Amino acid sequence: MKPKNLVWGMDANSKHKLWHSPKTDTRGTILADFLSSHGLLTINEKDGPTYSGPTGESWLDVTAASVGVAHKILNRRVSEETTLSDRNLILFSQKTRNDITQLNRTTGLHTRKYATRAGNWYSFKQGV
Repeated sequence: MKPKNLVWGMDANSKHKLWHSPKTDTRGTILADFLSSHGLLTINEKDGPTYSGPTGESWLDVTAASVGVAHKILNRRVSEETTLSDRNLILFSQKTRNDITQLNRTTGLHTRKYATRAGNWYSFKQGV
């Protein structure tokens, strides 16, 4: 099953370099394999830990999206707002149908490095 338009925010309690954790654990490897096999992309940015508590800081929470919607997720970030939880808030915006599509890249730390929507994918698939 590969969902078409899914954004999934999860308290994964797992560590993997895909979501910028300095370490990878077994649960992280299993989750990364699951996401990959279901056509889901992680959209975490390298903007700080999602857990801050008495045992330290960790990158345990994952935001994943299907290929059909991942490019519509904008400005995904970990909030610096104080909460009563040991988890930090994760915020993002979603581009809507009414937004103007632009291929301009913004500066900063991003997980997506290429303007993949600009490619001629039909021609690419024919060549593969």
